Amino acid sequence: MTARVPQHLPPGASQNAPLGAAVACLLAVVVVLGGLLAWGLASGGRLAPAPATAVVETASSSE
Repeated sequence: MTARVPQHLPPGASQNAPLGAAVACLLAVVVVLGGLLAWGLASGGRLAPAPATAVVETASSSE
């Protein structure tokens, strides 16, 4: 059986559907990463190095 494109769509619309889904998925990933970055900067200013520097500071101050 062949897939039939509805008559109200242009001939190339069905071929553009996967591209639109990929763009939407990529946009969602960018929004999520941007939100995490903004939350991390708002919460402390430092993202990954904060726990490591805290451990080093407490270890050096206890000596």
